[in-house]
Amino acid sequence: MRLVVGLGNPGPRYATTRHNMGFRALDHLARRLGGARPVALCEAMVVRARSAGIEWLLAYPLTYMNESGRAVACLVDRWRVPLDAVLVVYDDMALPPGRIRIRRGGSSGAHKGMQSILDHLGTSQVARLRIGIGEPPPGVSGVDYVLQPPGPDEEPLLDDAVAMAAQAAECWGRYGVEEAMARFNAASPGEQRP
Repeated sequence: MRLVVGLGNPGPRYATTRHNMGFRALDHLARRLGGARPVALCEAMVVRARSAGIEWLLAYPLTYMNESGRAVACLVDRWRVPLDAVLVVYDDMALPPGRIRIRRGGSSGAHKGMQSILDHLGTSQVARLRIGIGEPPPGVSGVDYVLQPPGPDEEPLLDDAVAMAAQAAECWGRYGVEEAMARFNAASPGEQRP
């Protein structure tokens, strides 16, 4: 079993914001895997899928970003998911728009949703896939920036990035984190990978 968690905030108010890149990438992954209708479970909407002999749980926490760890810990406990079978997908201001990076573990990089997950699971060894949204312009706070929709120049890059993130998540699930890192960490925005 693989558990892929997309981070974002629920509801139409946040649907198009930079902070919801994780939700958007999960939408792409659900389409790739032929996921079933979502069901409410553990303070999340969960899509189940089966592809290439792998059972997938795709989770959209409904706890709002900063409390995402509650939903993730509940799902890990309920389904007895090994921590090396968990991948978290989220936005990152430290990467330029359109870039993605996958890592096997490490710090949260000051991302409060990721920090909540690390705190609730009690480890920093959780794979993560970050989608670059770029830094805020001068005079705009990080909080305001992530809760705004991307500009028209950013949107094509982010569309490509969430599609590529879905490919990377599927690669991680099928072949492991090292293979996903090798294939996707050097990819340019919009570049398709096998």
